[in-house]
Amino acid sequence: HPGETMAQWFIDGLLSRLLSDVPVASKLLDNCVFYLVPNMNPDGCIRGNHRTNGNGLNLNRQWANPSKIQCPEVFYVRQALHRYGVDMFLDVHGDEEIPYNFMMGGGSNCQLKQQVNLFKNNFANASSDFQDAIDYDTFHKGQSSCCGSSCGKPSLAKASSYVEGKFSCLSMVLEMPFIDNANNPDKETGWSAQRSIRLGESILEPILRWTESRYPRIE
Repeated sequence: HPGETMAQWFIDGLLSRLLSDVPVASKLLDNCVFYLVPNMNPDGCIRGNHRTNGNGLNLNRQWANPSKIQCPEVFYVRQALHRYGVDMFLDVHGDEEIPYNFMMGGGSNCQLKQQVNLFKNNFANASSDFQDAIDYDTFHKGQSSCCGSSCGKPSLAKASSYVEGKFSCLSMVLEMPFIDNANNPDKETGWSAQRSIRLGESILEPILRWTESRYPRIE
């Protein structure tokens, strides 16, 4: 979603630290292959759209059957996922309503919920700006929301649900606030580009913890 610019700053932080010489980055790059899309919707950004691409489509509702003409962004990224395979997937967004950083699993595979919860706990330990108590389900208190995590037949329209349903892997959406993080407010800057960058830097630790738990031979 082009209006959710905090996502691009998050990826900036992730990439900068991943390409540094810190031990966590070296260990990850020695054992993992990362595929990153810093901007999933460049045409929408250029046009000043908030949620749609240049053809007026919400790209996070096109994953079930993307049109090569109307949403080539999803068509080619999805094609690459099937070509190379997926072990872990992260879809980064901003949320206009909930004043916290939070994550949700793809929502269709109950067996993966334990992995999602462990990842979130490790992320909260790595960053004071992340928390695992509030998400779409708890914030809306049982009301319907766009990205609830109840198990069942997956809706393949959204990226995280599509990847979880097709690859049976850890697949999550990360949401950041537009205004500020209520758990750690900053009266001068609110939630900012720099804080998004720092959050992106912090996600390397939970990725490494998950990798080590899944592939114990990694040292």
